[in-house]
Amino acid sequence: MQGVMKELRQAARHSVSTVLFTGETGSGKDLAARVLHKLTHGEKNVPFIAVNCAALPGEMFESELFGAERGAYTGADKKRGGLVAAAAGGTLFLDEIAEVPLALQSKLLRLIEAREFRSLGSTESASFTGRFIAATNKSLADEVKAGRFREDLLYRLDVIAVELPPLRKRRGDIPGIAELLLSQLATKYERTKPILKPQDLKALSNHDFPGNVRELRNVLERS
Repeated sequence: MQGVMKELRQAARHSVSTVLFTGETGSGKDLAARVLHKLTHGEKNVPFIAVNCAALPGEMFESELFGAERGAYTGADKKRGGLVAAAAGGTLFLDEIAEVPLALQSKLLRLIEAREFRSLGSTESASFTGRFIAATNKSLADEVKAGRFREDLLYRLDVIAVELPPLRKRRGDIPGIAELLLSQLATKYERTKPILKPQDLKALSNHDFPGNVRELRNVLERS
């Protein structure tokens, strides 16, 4: 994780370079993206907009990202801003990027390549100033071979690549992460923070945690 932090600090010096986070589900890609945003902008009040690409319906993909003019589609009774415009000057975080349908990937490619976008129903392009961060728990190279992901889009995303190691490969971090999570949970539930006994820590450290930090949080919260 110290190696990951070193990579994040290096990436923070280049505020417009695209960064691709890879790693298993629950390994902390969202958190790493927010840390990079913080390292890049410090205390400046600039936007961090997270987009769950898997949750965007195909028919709403363009309007959600790029916005829409009045009358652009049935029910569009007023102009609507998109998430790209909302992220201007800050960070647009495209989580689960591998889930974007192949037919829509060309629109993302143009956005990242030209740093321009056009809202639905508009004839004028707008510029995007900020950083693109993408994340996936899949191998995009394998997705390209399978014909599910554009190779040119992969090259645009994979400028600075940072892999988040699974929790089972950093077991020494488990006690510290568990203490932090217990503090957060105690605040959430307005309870006294529980004390982890040596046998508790041993049991946690011996578990593989296929769900990574998300699973660890779930175990502690249920307990």
